[in-house]
Amino acid sequence: MAINNSIQTNVGALVALKNLSAVNSDLATTQNRVSTGLKVSSARDDASVFAVAEGVRADLKSYEAIASALGSAKGLLSVGISGLEAVSGTLQNTKAKLTQLSDASITTQQRKIYNDDLKALLGDLRNFLNGSRYNGNSLIVSSTSSAGVVKGTGTDIKVIASPNGTSITLRSQGVSAVGGFNNFTKAVSSGAATTLGATSAAGQLSAKGSFATYFNAVASSLGQLGADLRRVEQQVTFNQAISDATTEGLGSLVDADLAKESAKLQALQTKQQLSIQTLGIANQGPSILLNLFR
Repeated sequence: MAINNSIQTNVGALVALKNLSAVNSDLATTQNRVSTGLKVSSARDDASVFAVAEGVRADLKSYEAIASALGSAKGLLSVGISGLEAVSGTLQNTKAKLTQLSDASITTQQRKIYNDDLKALLGDLRNFLNGSRYNGNSLIVSSTSSAGVVKGTGTDIKVIASPNGTSITLRSQGVSAVGGFNNFTKAVSSGAATTLGATSAAGQLSAKGSFATYFNAVASSLGQLGADLRRVEQQVTFNQAISDATTEGLGSLVDADLAKESAKLQALQTKQQLSIQTLGIANQGPSILLNLFR
């Protein structure tokens, strides 16, 4: 049988307090969602969803790291391409200088001027090759000896491309870009005054032959670096699309609907005020019983 009038057990206050506690709990949950923007911000909210979300966040971190690696790869390839483009442009002037030196009618003084110009162009080519470095790395050169001989790198560089461990190989151009340059330089510097002189038809052919070989090697290297750069750029675009889709999926798992939560927050605040008032009314019950003894 229910106790309706008692100062020992206030049933109305117990019910009101229970309702107030429930409202306060819901209000705390809603306030947390509004403040964090998340409907699942910890394992307390939903352990299974939180575990899945943590795995998705780990994947997103992987994509961020891969984006950084591919960004460095793009920089390395772009620098290499810029260097070889500068080499290719200088080779056009070099070809013109070789043509001038093959003219038997020029004077000794003119030949010396052309030879000096040619040596300066070779110096420019060497500088372009040596300067084609990004963050200390190069797909073209490894070092330069004290004698000024450029040493090429024959080591390809593998860059991680996806979270599952696939990679993209950046092909080294050292053998063609540097080896051909040194062979061409050797043909020219083996005695510029005589090798390129009007009386040395064999020397002229040697220099021009080495030039043609090197010019073709540079063109081939530019083609390979360009192809590798396109692969990297395509992978970056693909990874970004996957990362965006993953982010969207994560949002559907854990993001709160702020419009809905805002409306719910206002309703719960109203319920809280009503529950407090109800509890106050229930607590007045025992006091009212005193009137029975007056």
